[in-house]
Amino acid sequence: MPEGEGAFPILALREGAVERTGVILATAGATVRRVASVGDARGPIVANALEGRLRAVSPLVPRPADRRFDITLTGQMEGYEWGMDGAADMRIRSGERIEIAMRNASMMSHPMHLHGHHFQVVEVNGAPIAGAVRDTVLVAPGETLTIAFDAGNLGRWPFHCHHLYHMAAGMMAFIDYDARD
Repeated sequence: MPEGEGAFPILALREGAVERTGVILATAGATVRRVASVGDARGPIVANALEGRLRAVSPLVPRPADRRFDITLTGQMEGYEWGMDGAADMRIRSGERIEIAMRNASMMSHPMHLHGHHFQVVEVNGAPIAGAVRDTVLVAPGETLTIAFDAGNLGRWPFHCHHLYHMAAGMMAFIDYDARD
């Protein structure tokens, strides 16, 4: 909280629209005024420009991918239909370097999350990078982002959109491997 007394709105605009939401932090006894539910301008469209500037502190050891999956993120708000075309059978083997290229064909950003692994962002819109290492990455509308990881944690691991209503409606897949592979 800032010093002193008062009410402090923390607001967020909806991506590409004027609607906004948020919270108001207020000190005891502060006057809290109503905040309009629309902003003065549309919220910015999220893109992956920042992603290309991030660098890993501990990057993957450079080596070619053993296997690559090309996935198209699909969907629309009308009818809440979401999917991951090309992700039906992501069987891998322990020790492989895996790449997953995600092309977002929808008009909404998708924070894609892989359980049980950390991956490195290795390509943004066709441009190779030595990007950040993480377990979740935002794939912006109309953009393509490629991640890479080393298969070293046996199991059946969910790979999904972190917008839970997208995941529940079909934007969910599994990376699957065990000691027999």
